Amino acid sequence: GNHDDDNVDGNQAKVNLVSVSPSNEATGTEDFYSFDYGLGHFIVLSTQTFNAQQLEWLRADLAATDRPWKFAFFHEPYYTYGNHEPSEKAAVWVPILEQYGVDLVITGHNHNYEQFYAQRGGQVVPFGEGTVHVTAGGAGAALDPIYAFRSKGDNLQNWRVEYGFVSVVIDVAPDRLSTTMSLIYHKTQAGNGSWPSMAEDVRYSRPLAAGFCSLLANDGDEAELEPELEPEMELEIEPEPEPEPEAEPDVADV
Repeated sequence: GNHDDDNVDGNQAKVNLVSVSPSNEATGTEDFYSFDYGLGHFIVLSTQTFNAQQLEWLRADLAATDRPWKFAFFHEPYYTYGNHEPSEKAAVWVPILEQYGVDLVITGHNHNYEQFYAQRGGQVVPFGEGTVHVTAGGAGAALDPIYAFRSKGDNLQNWRVEYGFVSVVIDVAPDRLSTTMSLIYHKTQAGNGSWPSMAEDVRYSRPLAAGFCSLLANDGDEAELEPELEPEMELEIEPEPEPEPEAEPDVADV
């Protein structure tokens, strides 16, 4: 983000010196990258090092993934009613993210919480046909108000002007034919590291193609789900015959 930026690009930039992240193949730097975890494909973009290389890499990366859930993270939001105007850089990425079916975009920059309905082409659409945008900026600085006059339509589903953070949970359904993404907002106290309250804002369900039923989040690796076993059959085992008692000696033979 802009608070982490300096006048150095690439791996010598301040933000890349204090953290260890994957490198991308386009520039060999940590400025933007992606990784797979279980059912999800995660893309990290940089609004501070916005360039044509990153744009072409984004298209190629999304075209190559086969994961059913896709997520993108970057700093400056496009959909927002916050203190900063919608990002012109993010505006270039949004059509590409929609084209390749990215489910959720999480940004910051504006210090509040905003959760939008799924968007495609600037219109609200059913989930699965567009992208949900979330501003998760409830930390790092004083809170920003929500400016309703900066409207792109009736697209703001939930919002809070309070400190907090967002977590996302993907659950595999018991029938293993669908997954559910839960978007959870955790409210925190200013200056306090605990989170005393939380609210599950929304749950999104998605059917899985048969090929994805063998994927399960497990320490970042692919793992096949154990097959459901038939109930064990109880074997009927005939008891061993009891040994015949030894014949007692005849008194007359003694």
